[in-house]
Amino acid sequence: LVNATNRQVPAVVLVDLGKVPASKLLQQELVRLRQLCGFALILLSSRGNFEARLNAVQAGADAYFIRPIDLLMVGKEIEALIRRREQSLYRVMLVSEDEHYAEMLRRAGMDVVRTHKPSELFNLSGTYQPELILVAATLQDCHGIDLIRLIRQNACFLDIPVICIGDQSDEALHLPALIAGADDFLPGTIDATHLGVTVAGRAERYRALRRLIMHDSLTGLYNHAAIKEYLAREMMLIERHAVPLSMAMIDLDFFKKVNDTYGHPAGDQVIRSLARLLQQRLRRGDIIGRYGGEEFVIVMPATTLEAALAVVGDLCAAFA
Repeated sequence: LVNATNRQVPAVVLVDLGKVPASKLLQQELVRLRQLCGFALILLSSRGNFEARLNAVQAGADAYFIRPIDLLMVGKEIEALIRRREQSLYRVMLVSEDEHYAEMLRRAGMDVVRTHKPSELFNLSGTYQPELILVAATLQDCHGIDLIRLIRQNACFLDIPVICIGDQSDEALHLPALIAGADDFLPGTIDATHLGVTVAGRAERYRALRRLIMHDSLTGLYNHAAIKEYLAREMMLIERHAVPLSMAMIDLDFFKKVNDTYGHPAGDQVIRSLARLLQQRLRRGDIIGRYGGEEFVIVMPATTLEAALAVVGDLCAAFA
């Protein structure tokens, strides 16, 4: 493994532990290699007890699979880990009169929109879609605690993490901020590293939860509600910019026969296989969803009817 990573740094490393837990020596070596190369780590094992899982965590594993191994699930995890490496910047909205915090977050590699007017928060959020809101306790138009209460009264912001950042040394605001609905309270004297790690951790958790809410658990594709939401958004865009948009619905023929003949686990494999084919063959900008059962939807922005027919025809031929 050391020689292989010297030749080419991998995105993901899979280590098959067999029936033994990860030894201390292996843990140390994997941690060292990860720090050196930055790859994601997946461990495969026959052991599912607490000790084995703890050893995997101590080795720095991002995922742990127990035999019998579901290769489609392993493939899905690999894709998710690679996607996380290539993910876009965290979107942070800062409500503060101080530009200092915005600069700290931008230096930490985040996309930040700042406003000093609390009244602009809701309009800006609609277009910017923040993944975290950072509110200064001291604002000119209203107190930061009151703004947090206002945010939490809006159902659209229920799942978005909100962090309150205090004055230079005002710890008296810590408890009121949490009672108002803040997820965390940071002192105004916080350093750039602490601020960046805290915001990134909360934003990543928000992304992970959104993926669970918006994605179908079997295939990892967008679910029924999410695909309708994306389609509505794309429809609004084409009305504004007059560009073509195509949508295709795909239905698996005789799917009930698969379940009746081979059982539902085999049917699930068929569903997941089609999902993977769609993900591999379509463009990154195309939106793929599982509409329900054996029905799938593809939304193809900037695609004419003729081009969409050709793409879907190729998909049908490949899957058949």
